[in-house]
Amino acid sequence: MILSGIHDPSVLMWSIGNELMEGFSADVSHYPMLGRQICDWILALDRTRPITFGDNKLKDSSFLWFKEIAEIAEYVTCLSEVEGLVGLNYAKGSDYDQLHQDYPEWLLYGSETSSAINSRGCYQTSNQNCELTSYDQSTVDWGSLSSESWYDAITRDFVAGECVWTGF
Repeated sequence: MILSGIHDPSVLMWSIGNELMEGFSADVSHYPMLGRQICDWILALDRTRPITFGDNKLKDSSFLWFKEIAEIAEYVTCLSEVEGLVGLNYAKGSDYDQLHQDYPEWLLYGSETSSAINSRGCYQTSNQNCELTSYDQSTVDWGSLSSESWYDAITRDFVAGECVWTGF
C-alpha cells in the first residue's frame, strides 16, 4: 500500500485500520502491539505523511477494549517525526470535548461523520411510509446531519476537520 501510493499527491495520511476493536469477542489485547508494528513499517517507508486510524469506541470509555484502543492512539499521536491523527467515527461535539480534555496531546479529526441518508430529489422508502428529501433532514440512528457534524468540527480549534462517510 505504501509503495503503491508514496508518490500520489492525493494521499494525505496512512491508515492502520478502521474500528479495529469492533465485532470481536476474542482477546484483542495484542492489537496495540500490532498497531505499533504497522506504524513502524509505515515509517520505514515514508516519514512525510502522518499515520491515522478511525475508531468508533474511543468516545465510550466503558467499552471493553477502550484501554487497548487508547494505547494505539497514544502511539500514533506521539510518533517521532510525523505526528499521527486519531480519527473519531460519529463523534458529537461533547465527544470531541471530552477526549480533548482527557488526552490533549491527541490530534483529532472526524474520520466518519454524518451518515446522512438523503439523496437527490425525493423518493419513497421501502419500509416506511414517508419521503426523504435532499435537504439534510434524515440520518441513521448513529449519525448526525451534515450541518451538525460540520459545526462540531469547525467550532473546535483542536479538531482538524472531518470526512463525511455518507453524504447523500
